Amino acid sequence: MPNRRSRDVIDSFLLRHIRPGSRLLDVGCGYGESALLIVRRVPGVSVEAVDIDAASVHRANRRFRRAPANAALRCHEADVREIVQLFGLKRFDYAICNNSFHEFPRPVAALRAIRAVLKPSGVLLIAELTSRAGESIDDCPRYSRAKIAEMLRRAGFRHVAAATRSSTILIRTKKP
Repeated sequence: MPNRRSRDVIDSFLLRHIRPGSRLLDVGCGYGESALLIVRRVPGVSVEAVDIDAASVHRANRRFRRAPANAALRCHEADVREIVQLFGLKRFDYAICNNSFHEFPRPVAALRAIRAVLKPSGVLLIAELTSRAGESIDDCPRYSRAKIAEMLRRAGFRHVAAATRSSTILIRTKKP
């Protein structure tokens, strides 16, 4: 779990880039914290979330029931590589991966699936702890900013903007 400062950096990064009324996919949503934050703070956003862990999906959907009554918010149990079958092509304005990218077993294949469900000019936002910070929390290897950017290019994304703030890698990229 990221520290409070990292969570604040991630929250402000996500909220700064997501527009009202958009459709968003939260990939590797865990317990749904980012999805809840977004529907509470960005008007009219509809969120579909996926996670491979059944317990996380159950917990996220329970939490989503406490969301504002007008919130369009749902979580599905699925591997990131199954999202095309689940949602179809060119469906979302945004996709986010908040501290979940390091968990993808085949990251380039996962990025290609995300690219497929994004509309033309759709935006992918990745927030990932740096190797040092992430591995100290859960002993799970993390990718460098340069490695993530290279995988994004291999998956067909362009205009990769990356920064590191408060032990967090923040990446914004667009589908051409």
